[in-house]
Amino acid sequence: MKKICLAHNRSRSTIDIAHSPQCTALKIKLPMTYNDYHNLSAYQKAKDLTRQIITLSDKLPKSRAFDAIYTQVVRSASSIGANLAEGYGRSNPREYRQFLNIARGSNFETEYWLETIQESTKISTLDLIELNKEIIRLLTTMIKNLGNDLRAAR
Repeated sequence: MKKICLAHNRSRSTIDIAHSPQCTALKIKLPMTYNDYHNLSAYQKAKDLTRQIITLSDKLPKSRAFDAIYTQVVRSASSIGANLAEGYGRSNPREYRQFLNIARGSNFETEYWLETIQESTKISTLDLIELNKEIIRLLTTMIKNLGNDLRAAR
């Protein structure tokens, strides 16, 4: 049976994980400090995307259908940053990775709604779609890197 040892690094930015009889340490970067998620590029871009989408309200046609679409696109866009923040506050990397996946799913929903607005009105959402795709790429990289760290810890 392999022994698992955990030791919190004084810098509060890593946790040393080892699983062997000798407990040789392996470092995995974890979100351990309170404000660090604010520095994530994906979080900053997600917040910017949400702010820009909120300003769409005045440009959309006034109808029940567009009110519903607007509500959905704001919910899905705001969910991206919210899930990044919530996942960052979780106690282990597997939970954090799950929240990154949820945030990424919200990105795809946001893209759907932005495409629907683009195709149904004369409002250009191409810049928002491109920003959203940039966030998808960032989250995909974060998820892959965290997965690699988790596999290396086994």
